[in-house]
Amino acid sequence: MHQPSWALAVATLLIITLGSTNTFAADAKNYPGSTCQPASDNSAASLRTSLGVVSNSSSTDSIALECPIIKDVLNTPVSRGRIAVVAQNPSQGVGCVVRSVEAVNGADFPSRIFSQIVRTTATAPGVQYLDFESLPNFGNDSYYLITCALPPRFLDNEVPRESGIVFYQVREVE
Repeated sequence: MHQPSWALAVATLLIITLGSTNTFAADAKNYPGSTCQPASDNSAASLRTSLGVVSNSSSTDSIALECPIIKDVLNTPVSRGRIAVVAQNPSQGVGCVVRSVEAVNGADFPSRIFSQIVRTTATAPGVQYLDFESLPNFGNDSYYLITCALPPRFLDNEVPRESGIVFYQVREVE
């Protein structure tokens, strides 16, 4: 009688032990470019969204987009990330600023900001990846934000080419 219950207990313990995840694992999330919102109301009319990709349809103006990063676990840093962009304007690239912001006690203005700038080096066909490094965690009253500037569309032999954000990926350390 005691043998089967002991075997069941050992089997259960093995399943729990072998099936548990590492508590220091990285949690990566991909966000579609359409998650990004215009930094100003004036830019909203120039946005085009298709299958989650957001692009600038204006022929004259660059637009700025703010892309939120959701913190899953408080007091965990972002270890790295990537922004997948399409740069179609040969005279202007796509540039992004990645920030870690602290607003202590709900302050109107951040008390600390850490920033990284990433940008395309040249216009190239297809998707380019803008990689960024770790962002410091300022505690419970902090957040992360990506702001990208998209240049105006470019006419290539009468074919409009729009720059845009395909997706962005953020990896948190748990």
